Amino acid sequence: MRLVTRMKAMLERRTQKEMKDLRAVYAKAAAFEKKGMLAEAARSYRFFVSKLPEPTAYYNLGVIAKKMGAFDEAIAYYEQAITLKPDYAEAYANLGGIHNAKLEFNAALDCYGKAIAHNPALAEAYYNRGVILQELRRHDEALQDYETALALRPDYYLAYLNISVILYELKRKAEAARNYERILRRDPGHMDARWNLGLLKLSEGDYASGWALYEERLRLQDFGYNKVLQKPYWRGGQEIAGRTLLLKWEQGFGDTIQFCRYAKLARQAGAHVVLCVQEPLRRLIESLDEGITIIGEDEVPAHYDVHSHLMSLPGAFGTRVETVPFPAKYLSVDPAAIAAWQSRLAGFGGVRIGLIWAGNFQPDIIYVRRNDANRSVTLGHYSPLLDIPGASFFSLQKGPPAAQLTAAPPGHGILDFTREFADFADTGAFIENLDLVITVDTAVAHLAGALGKTVWILVPFVSCWRWLETRTDSPWYASVRLFRQQERGDWAPVIEDVRRELQVFVAGRGKIHPVTESPDDLTQG
Repeated sequence: MRLVTRMKAMLERRTQKEMKDLRAVYAKAAAFEKKGMLAEAARSYRFFVSKLPEPTAYYNLGVIAKKMGAFDEAIAYYEQAITLKPDYAEAYANLGGIHNAKLEFNAALDCYGKAIAHNPALAEAYYNRGVILQELRRHDEALQDYETALALRPDYYLAYLNISVILYELKRKAEAARNYERILRRDPGHMDARWNLGLLKLSEGDYASGWALYEERLRLQDFGYNKVLQKPYWRGGQEIAGRTLLLKWEQGFGDTIQFCRYAKLARQAGAHVVLCVQEPLRRLIESLDEGITIIGEDEVPAHYDVHSHLMSLPGAFGTRVETVPFPAKYLSVDPAAIAAWQSRLAGFGGVRIGLIWAGNFQPDIIYVRRNDANRSVTLGHYSPLLDIPGASFFSLQKGPPAAQLTAAPPGHGILDFTREFADFADTGAFIENLDLVITVDTAVAHLAGALGKTVWILVPFVSCWRWLETRTDSPWYASVRLFRQQERGDWAPVIEDVRRELQVFVAGRGKIHPVTESPDDLTQG
């Protein structure tokens, strides 16, 4: 109230000339903002509000502060704008956006609710509230908000896209596909719709359509590496024999492990292959084929004729579900490293089982954050497995979720050597001494599969496209078995299935590793 009273008093004292000068300052600030000169615009707006505390100027300061990453400062400016104009719906909406960016979802929902209360025609507020409700998996409410946004703005493509994503997550895939196709009828080149429809097609095993649509990721994602490459992009169709093909990793470690097999296929087609991979994978992937040159993740070779990303190659080679190359095994690790672990683990009898319970959580990337919440479990979920006689359990978990092992109750029986794993080759050498890996959908699942080791993967209700729809096996890895969640978020029946099958597995294997010594400390590191 003091700010409002002050504003009224100042307005009463302003002369016509002073008001004209202040409006000129405001116009100058707006011009700076339009040109992207944010610091200059902010200085001008701050001068303006020091003389005349006007809500739109505070609102603009909030917009600038957010663009500059000063979230707390932006919050303060929006709150000042709302103090001066309590029904300022746009300020509430932008304030909600900042709380959303800070993962303060309840505060964001409150702001969007107030924005809608003050302006029921504000389509963006409904849409953004829907985004948060979707994040919180309150799907019915999110769908309602998206539908309202579309009623207000029929061309709101983002709402159509998010509705399709929710329908996909609800396994209403036919409806999701129709929604994507509705977008594409209006805009045949719509990148997001084409890419998402591609993922849907791949998940259904329609590789003929899926790979072509999947190429949209090259327009959607920031492949900065491509900017330094001057040679043509290879998508198949042109003769590759005798030419040097530069292949680049993309996305996560698991993607590189899964699709590096295509470098081998390209070499068999007669190409000279140079494969660029992430450093933690370099030693592992050097085992792929001695005729393939492996380089570091940001390197560019002195010579190449064409280039491609690894995940473009399934389409280039016309891969179908029944023609996936090298499903049995295509990577290996140093025999000496395997032997070294064999010697160290000689004292652990029974069937050796590796465990991973969580993926790589990246809170700042929304689709990674959502996927991780979907696929990961906690160490506690594995508790029913740990008392099976004749089994020894080993942690393969890296990253922050590994701390759950330290916090677990005494006597949990899981051994941990992961501090000694410097890269995936080290992890692979250890896995070669195990009988089974049980994991959620992580890069190590791909590592074990590529090594031909038996691996059981816990697959969420809505799985990644690569695991298809209902199969319990995988065309990508002959040694993989999938345990699928039947109800969203309910892992208990999955763990029950794993326990039952693990009892059979252990009984069938018997004590295949003789016990030479029983260690006193069950958490090695």
